[in-house]
Amino acid sequence: MGSVFTLPARRFRTVWISDVHLGTTGCKVDYLLDLLRATECDYLYLHLVGDGPDLPMLKRRYPGVRFAGFRFGSELSRYLAAADGFVFPSRTDTFGAVLLEAMACGVPVAAFPVTGPCDVVFNGETGILDEDLGAAVRAALSFDGRRCRAYALGHTWEAATAQFEAHLHQNTRSSNLRTAQQEAR
Repeated sequence: MGSVFTLPARRFRTVWISDVHLGTTGCKVDYLLDLLRATECDYLYLHLVGDGPDLPMLKRRYPGVRFAGFRFGSELSRYLAAADGFVFPSRTDTFGAVLLEAMACGVPVAAFPVTGPCDVVFNGETGILDEDLGAAVRAALSFDGRRCRAYALGHTWEAATAQFEAHLHQNTRSSNLRTAQQEAR
């Protein structure tokens, strides 16, 4: 099947996936769209994948954005894999699994330096975390998608379980040491 994007040469395809609710989530749809308009990034083309109550209004307000609606499974994967960058304008996500999904598709991330992105993006290697999201987008577009993919593929359930178990063992040893020290007094 062909690419989900058809663009003139030298244009970068950015994608963002979210529910489309203005003012009801930490994801700032309007902020991102206004940012792209204000910086006159004629080399950026945004696909917004998602659905929600504000979608009709956003389509009218931002005619230059491709609103793809709700997608899932292999179709969603194709949107991610066809992008040059993944923009994540949220300040409140708790983990950001979608960031790992984007990187697993070989797509670098541009996001704010907050909890969630800080936990899963290797800043400067698999994406850019910056308070200036426009600068983050421009910088992330130069990254090697293969490095993003390799990094994301290291985030498996097995790796998460091993990390959790290591923390448990470390805390148990620390607790046992404190108990021994208290008993020695």
